[in-house]
Amino acid sequence: MQKSLEILLEVEKATGNGSQKIKQDLISGNLSPELEYILSICFDPFVTTKLNKLEVVGSESNIINANIFPEFKDLCEELKSAPAANDVLRLKAANLVANSGYNEEIKKVLSKVLIKRMNIGIGAKLINKAVGKELIPDPSLMLAKDDISRIDKWRKIICEFKYDGVRVIAKIDKTGGVTFFTRGFNELPARFLQKITEEIKRLVGDMTDIFVDGELTDFARTTVSGKVTSILSGKPLESIGDTFLFNIFDIENSQTLVIGKGTTKYPERRSLLEQLFENKKFDHLVLGTKWEITDKDEIWSIYKHIVEVEKGEGYTQKYRSCLYM
Repeated sequence: MQKSLEILLEVEKATGNGSQKIKQDLISGNLSPELEYILSICFDPFVTTKLNKLEVVGSESNIINANIFPEFKDLCEELKSAPAANDVLRLKAANLVANSGYNEEIKKVLSKVLIKRMNIGIGAKLINKAVGKELIPDPSLMLAKDDISRIDKWRKIICEFKYDGVRVIAKIDKTGGVTFFTRGFNELPARFLQKITEEIKRLVGDMTDIFVDGELTDFARTTVSGKVTSILSGKPLESIGDTFLFNIFDIENSQTLVIGKGTTKYPERRSLLEQLFENKKFDHLVLGTKWEITDKDEIWSIYKHIVEVEKGEGYTQKYRSCLYM
């Protein structure tokens, strides 16, 4: 395993002209089952270790070049299946690093692998090219485009609020577990979004292998971007997400994230969302407001309503249009 970690470090350090090719060659020229597994832990956005930080203190071992891969793999599989990283799992991870026998530089690499903070300067497409197969999913979310001319030929236009918050998806897996990701597919640990998690489970009922797409805002009218950054980078208060609102505007099968293309038309997705919200009261979930219009000039009256009546509070003074997909 030490060799694989050394390769990752070498890839991370490669810079300058031609470094992208150098990085790919380093991976492809040193490919092994161990390196493939480590790459999947690091860069598969749907593999979650639930670890945000490791406190590694000292070492109780003088063993050099110990083969810790079986222990590492067992720990990763345990972390992946755990609902959250408890103190026992955090201690296991810290001890694995501390007692690995590696030098401090390689220990740092191992720590970054376990907390999914390894940045080697190439993305999923180039990693997959280097390993010769689709090892790392390359998910994407639907984004609005700033080109109003595109809607001239549309039969119907769907307008929605453009929320001034943080874009987040909540993925409900095959077991009913809920995992949150930012637009960049960084995991937001569910324990900091417990109230939203509980309400999402009540919203979707028995539905699994789906995701809901929306925007985090705060009903205290405070910015959420700083709070989300705190969740991603440190050890925030467990109650940090208690005032969050999750404004949901879409729902789709989870496979859509992997293949990058939806399978259900927007009217059907929106209808499903409305049915799920019908006759249910939530404190932390909101069904995104939408307008259906047939003339793009009507957009400006909606925009005026948002700015002058809604005062734009909690929203940027813009609109979002969704094409039937």
